[in-house]
Amino acid sequence: MEYSGDSMKGNKLIELVEVTKNYKQKDNYTTILENIKLDIFEGEIIGLIGKSGSGKSTLLRIISGLIQASAGKVIYKGKAMDEADTKVSMVFQNAGLVPWLTVFDNIALALENQDLSKDIVKSKVLNVINMVALNGYEEAYPKEISGGMRQRVGLARALVMDPEVLVMDEPFSALDYMTANTVKNDLLNLWFERNSLSIKSIIIVTHSIEEAVSLCDRVIVLSSNPGRVVADITIDVAHPRDTNSQKFHDTMDSLYLAMTDANLTKTGQYYPQPVSVINLFHFLLAIRDRMVENRTDTKILAEQLKLNNEQVFIFMEALSLLKFIEINGNDIMLSSSGRILLDAEEGSQKKIFKEHLVKYVPFISNIYRKLQDSQNIPLSRSDLLAMIGTKFSDEQASKILSSTISWARYADLFSYNSLKEELSLDNASY
Repeated sequence: MEYSGDSMKGNKLIELVEVTKNYKQKDNYTTILENIKLDIFEGEIIGLIGKSGSGKSTLLRIISGLIQASAGKVIYKGKAMDEADTKVSMVFQNAGLVPWLTVFDNIALALENQDLSKDIVKSKVLNVINMVALNGYEEAYPKEISGGMRQRVGLARALVMDPEVLVMDEPFSALDYMTANTVKNDLLNLWFERNSLSIKSIIIVTHSIEEAVSLCDRVIVLSSNPGRVVADITIDVAHPRDTNSQKFHDTMDSLYLAMTDANLTKTGQYYPQPVSVINLFHFLLAIRDRMVENRTDTKILAEQLKLNNEQVFIFMEALSLLKFIEINGNDIMLSSSGRILLDAEEGSQKKIFKEHLVKYVPFISNIYRKLQDSQNIPLSRSDLLAMIGTKFSDEQASKILSSTISWARYADLFSYNSLKEELSLDNASY
């Protein structure tokens, strides 16, 4: 469709002032978000992107008032969030519909705590059903409609609350490509034709840089562990956006570069990433197969391999840590070690991988030295988790440990007794 015009920044709706969020784990605290400063204005669609551990979803829940910040302030239209008449509705990744309720009743459920007559509830529900093109499905049950329709019901349930701010947590990730595009277009149509809507701003968490550039007016890039704002990028591309235009792709490049800076230039990179060795080899081969003048482009690699930006950066961070690739801006190059690794026989590949684990992955180096110094007294799972420390959540620490065991097993470096949950040096390594 032809849009009448792009969003224009208006009054400030929400202000985040040094927002920090900690979670207690056993006797320690893990910092998820740290000193977040962010202004959200009327007339903007804001995108939040970042790796796992960046606290994107946590930030959405703080903005929506579902959870409280541990420190800092959330100000809504000039007042503290807990004192303001906030009008924020949330759309989740999974629509979370009640299976025994109809489409109409699932939407009406959002109004059950409001003192409204049945006639007003009916009018409001039918109005949003019309907005999201669910006419004729009022009496259908969730199992009788498609995934895209279920997500529209979730959107309608948020809209029926007459929100001023709509927050959406990866609302399209569970949908297939074509359905997701349809729902995105529906959302943009509502946004640009919102005469009958109270929405003044939309905030979306996404794992897709292309999705962020397609939808958003500004994109906030978060670093991880803890989440901090590292970039605030304006998307200066007119709607409707041509995904094939040079300006669109230049904007994607700038976001990929911001993500690279946020995730791959930090000092003290320490831990294995949650990716298997075989997939690391496949990604290295994909880099080699797509190199032009000894390099390939991050965005092109992601598009051709059909990976979202988080998946790409996990591979890049892992291979960069192992010194098998070199990164310059958005360009990825095989290092000399990476080339040698790919050209080697399987037995030699394991030896090279093992050497790089011990030399370049500090967490694995520490384990290796500790086992050697103790004459190979096994380390328990609790010992290993204690070595990871409290920087990560329990789930993230478990993933790090699983990757450590997986990478080291491939290299014949460590043995892990899953019954005793103990790690020791492999016989070939000791």
